[in-house]
Amino acid sequence: MSYACPACGATSQHPDDERYSYCGRCHQFADGAGRAVDSDWFLWDFSQALLRARARRRARMNQDELARDLAREAAEKGGTDDA
Repeated sequence: MSYACPACGATSQHPDDERYSYCGRCHQFADGAGRAVDSDWFLWDFSQALLRARARRRARMNQDELARDLAREAAEKGGTDDA
């Protein structure tokens, strides 16, 4: 698996370079036809996806923390009722 940049001819063995048609030498992305494209749209889209992933991770963490807090409170209540 390798990617060859249509603009400069540099090759890369990195799978993400092939997946995103990215050239590390040119620092450019290529469209499906092999033309260099403006990377701003890609970076904006990537940053939005990253923000969504972080929000999902925070939501999962908050749920885990809430579950731990509820379990701790239940254990504390159980301990005081037994005494």
